Amino acid sequence: MLDAWLEDAAGERIVNLEGGERIRLAVELEAVDEVAGAGIGFIIANADGIGVTEFGAPIIEEGRFAPLRPGTRVTVRAEVENFLTQGRYFVHCGVNRTESKGVALYVHNAFDFVVYAGVDTPNGVVALPSEVEATVDRGQER
Repeated sequence: MLDAWLEDAAGERIVNLEGGERIRLAVELEAVDEVAGAGIGFIIANADGIGVTEFGAPIIEEGRFAPLRPGTRVTVRAEVENFLTQGRYFVHCGVNRTESKGVALYVHNAFDFVVYAGVDTPNGVVALPSEVEATVDRGQER
């Protein structure tokens, strides 16, 4: 892994983001060994080290797994909705070999970021969209 960062909608590097603003991750990799095909994955964990979400995809070139040879550079960008509450989060990044099912690279805490001015939910790390309705039926009161 050569570099990993958070960026805004314009592609500029940032270190923090506002609650509700999309999370845009970027990673630059360089192969040091031959890899017939690879997939990249991300884990976003909270400050207590608990994984909040995980996502990823294969590295594709011309409709198939991209073969990576020593010196091949790959830039990966991922974007995800931000339902995180205020706090510090860490991004872990991994590259898996699709052919042999082994791990080619794993970087714990590749970088961190802070979500600010988001929904302050003290009993959780995500604020999922929800609808709650209560109906009172007084006809059965005792």
